[in-house]
Amino acid sequence: KEMLNNFIKPGLQDLCVSRTSFKWGVPVDFDDKHVVYVWIDALSNYITALGYDPDGSSDLYKKYWP
Repeated sequence: KEMLNNFIKPGLQDLCVSRTSFKWGVPVDFDDKHVVYVWIDALSNYITALGYDPDGSSDLYKKYWP
């Protein structure tokens, strides 16, 4: 938790998740040359595994997510 807090404390920068250098990935509708990395969904897996619910978070989420 401390490491994550120290990482985000200075502020977060934009993260590029699309590429033109390969064809595998999730296509984007605004540019035929770009695909989105398929691993980007892993970012949401962390909070959904803890039972994240925007209307009332689970006990696991409250315990482990900063």
